[in-house]
Amino acid sequence: SYEKKNHPSLRRAMKKCRELLELYSIKRFYSCPFKIAQVFEVFLNSNELCQFVMTTLDSLEYLKNPCTQQSAGELLITLVKNAESRFEKVPEIMGVICARLSIISQPRVRRQIINTVSLFISRPKYTDTVISHLLCHPVPYD
Repeated sequence: SYEKKNHPSLRRAMKKCRELLELYSIKRFYSCPFKIAQVFEVFLNSNELCQFVMTTLDSLEYLKNPCTQQSAGELLITLVKNAESRFEKVPEIMGVICARLSIISQPRVRRQIINTVSLFISRPKYTDTVISHLLCHPVPYD
């Protein structure tokens, strides 16, 4: 039953992978982590998605290279865009976002994180949760 349930996801992932590889050279594909996320996010369950997002958010503070921070931000946006309906631990993710946002010094990365919040808030399923977190935590206004 698990295989039957995931068979359409696997088929979509393989199709997306073929499409991306047709458009890009393999070298270019592997140099873009967000392209890899587009293909392989279907293999992550909701707990793994949440853990990946929270680990990435936690690591933004320690990534000193601005390009690495921007790649991490793009990766987050890609995952949330492609798998936004599968996230179950949005309160925990919002808690980490609210705690980390003031620490992130790169303006572009801060915008990426705010865009991630916007993606969550645009889903009716998460709107109340996101708003309550934003009201309860100090959020930098930039």
